[in-house]
Amino acid sequence: MKITNKVLQLLKNDISDECIIYLSGPSSLKTPEKILRKKSIIAVNGSIGFLQINNIPVFAYIVCDGSYYENNKSLFFKYSSYSKYTFISPNVFNRATPSEKEKLLNTCFIMKDLCKSRGRTR
Repeated sequence: MKITNKVLQLLKNDISDECIIYLSGPSSLKTPEKILRKKSIIAVNGSIGFLQINNIPVFAYIVCDGSYYENNKSLFFKYSSYSKYTFISPNVFNRATPSEKEKLLNTCFIMKDLCKSRGRTR
């Protein structure tokens, strides 16, 4: 999907004044659910699983690591459909099959210049 002025306006209108970037790790589980429910959440890779299990809305799901995508495709698509917006790196897109690429182009924003993945490219 392309980020147009209309999309930027939607993003601006949907996001809270403060956001939480939610990553995996022990400290993420210490964040009180009460706070998570009041802020816009930007979840990275597998961290979104905890949020989905607890019915905590996710504003944006970001996956820059192509190897995460390649090893967790079913989870990626599950989490992507849970999140309001999904952003991926070209590294993720390049690891998709042709049919997956079509789906990604229709449901995700590709961050061409913003995300430098550590995952290897093919």
